[in-house]
Amino acid sequence: MLQEQLRLLLHAELCLTVRKSPITCTDPQCPKICNVYRHIENCTAEVNCKLPQCAPALQLTSHFCSCEDQQCPVCEPMKYALEKRFYPIEREGGQLDREFTLTREQRSEVIRGITVRILRTAGAPDLSDIHFPGMDHAIQCVKYFEDEIYTKATAMDQYDSPIAHY
Repeated sequence: MLQEQLRLLLHAELCLTVRKSPITCTDPQCPKICNVYRHIENCTAEVNCKLPQCAPALQLTSHFCSCEDQQCPVCEPMKYALEKRFYPIEREGGQLDREFTLTREQRSEVIRGITVRILRTAGAPDLSDIHFPGMDHAIQCVKYFEDEIYTKATAMDQYDSPIAHY
């Protein structure tokens, strides 16, 4: 139940920041949750608010933003889904004459680092702004760039050098 509420609140944030209008959304719950989301963004009454959804929604979003428990049954699945978007492109087989190998986590960190540098120049505050317009496109472009470099590199310096200059 809480996971679904969190998903809906993050969905509302997406619709209000990227789509700019819940009217274009096909989720039947979107208009209602967007109204709640708009409300909690501006509500100053917090726990004393008369809107019954306000305090629980505010508490849930606050918890999600500050939760560091890797076993949290509410937040961890959503954080995993958001983190997964930085996973590198993985191909079967790979290059056999490579002198080095990077783990998915190492490649994800490279993708994240390049994405941060790109988004800083584009004016995005940081990666926590998951719905910054163009973020998904930037991440995909970086994934393809990183994959091209990783696929062709036979030695670590052939990977590091282009990455450092990007």
